[in-house]
Amino acid sequence: MLRDGDATFQTTDFLERIGKVKARQAAADDALRSEFDIYEREAAEHTLELVYRHLYMLRQSVQVMHDMPDEEIIPILRAKVRDHGGATKFCAAVRRFAGLELDPDWIEELIEEDEADHPAASVSPLLKSALVGLSAGMNVNSANISRRAAGGLDAEMGGES
Repeated sequence: MLRDGDATFQTTDFLERIGKVKARQAAADDALRSEFDIYEREAAEHTLELVYRHLYMLRQSVQVMHDMPDEEIIPILRAKVRDHGGATKFCAAVRRFAGLELDPDWIEELIEEDEADHPAASVSPLLKSALVGLSAGMNVNSANISRRAAGGLDAEMGGES
């Protein structure tokens, strides 16, 4: 694990946020195990539903950096694959933005093993590089789109583009 001050701000922020959400998840899990009142049970189930959505949103939107802990890589991968519409489209995006070739069958296998509680012993450096490259490439693409849009606005308003 990383020591304080060793992590990038993106990783530190992600780990702080996900830590808070996981604490809410643990509290709701405890409540489900101990509460028998129907209203408390429904409240705990609702909280868990919100927690799962929040975890997905955090993992789907995180900018993966080189220092992301391995235990978060596969859950992040699952969210990003789902967000792209499947392993094939995810691999195409990695090829386009990161310039790396990944096998969609391998990606699906990693996700399935993790869901079956048989996580990989260690995260492949190729997979981590692909997620880092995808995040960086998508950010550059977003910046280019914003720059072009701003240039278009300048031209519409009589400025230089």
